[in-house]
Amino acid sequence: MCVYWASIDALDSVPMVVEENSGLQPMETLSEVKAQQIKVFMTVVSSMVL
Repeated sequence: MCVYWASIDALDSVPMVVEENSGLQPMETLSEVKAQQIKVFMTVVSSMVL
């Protein structure tokens, strides 16, 4: 695993631990956030292509 992906994994683990400790469902929340990030990214990329 390269350093880049290891850094991303580390950054993902922080909110997951916080959510687990607060009684939330971290995988569900993380999935929703990543889906929103992809949606925004695709919107930005598509606007740049046009």
